[in-house]
Amino acid sequence: MPRQRTGSVIKRKDRDGWWARLSFTDREGKSRTLQRKAENRTEAKLLLKKMLREVEDHGAEIVTGDKMRFAELAKTYEQKKLIPAEYQGDIKTKGLRSYTSQKRRLKTLVAHFGKKLIRQVTHSDLEQFKEQRLSMPTWRGKERSHADVNRDLQLMRIVLNFAKRQGWLPTTPFERGEALINTAHERARNRVLSRDEESRLLAECETPTRQHLKAIIIALVDTALRRGELSSLLWSDIDLETRTIRIRATIAKTAKPRT
Repeated sequence: MPRQRTGSVIKRKDRDGWWARLSFTDREGKSRTLQRKAENRTEAKLLLKKMLREVEDHGAEIVTGDKMRFAELAKTYEQKKLIPAEYQGDIKTKGLRSYTSQKRRLKTLVAHFGKKLIRQVTHSDLEQFKEQRLSMPTWRGKERSHADVNRDLQLMRIVLNFAKRQGWLPTTPFERGEALINTAHERARNRVLSRDEESRLLAECETPTRQHLKAIIIALVDTALRRGELSSLLWSDIDLETRTIRIRATIAKTAKPRT
């Protein structure tokens, strides 16, 4: 816990306005200073009390967060979290299988929020980002879906929660307003082939150039496997005697094995 905390409210000559300043010694005996600008003396006093509570609750790390820009936070998160998945048996110990796609989304967030201090990212900023992303077409020129923007916001929430766990943020803007991620607006995917459609689809696989697709389509339709899961199967995953297929955690979308 930080020790020897002393606070003051000052009107600086080199900068406009009132400032709340807090000095303290951290656990390692290092002197730290935290200061923030206020509109007037009364607000500065309230701000000083808030700073005292934050240092009490979150420790010296809150000083690091006070000066950190989003681009720096994103770089730290990418280095620690957006790495290839590692497994012990069927249990994922660290990393992500989808880390490459998450890196692409992180670049989008950095382009928008990169220069902003992480403490200054507001709920209103996130609402504005959401509106802008929805109005921007995809690189193929198509309308951007709510699901795509929700994935961006979900990553933003994860990154800011990472900063909170490190003690760099007391709270995140996702906690200070109405829900920004609304999955109800996403387009539901519940399309199921009819018997007639399935028959016609399989009939198209009778030609020499498509015969290899017939078994693949039957397997996908009858097992509800994802295409990536099916293409990643090994013979050791298949038991012809019990007529079962085992989906390893390393190839399952949910990272959980199933039969």
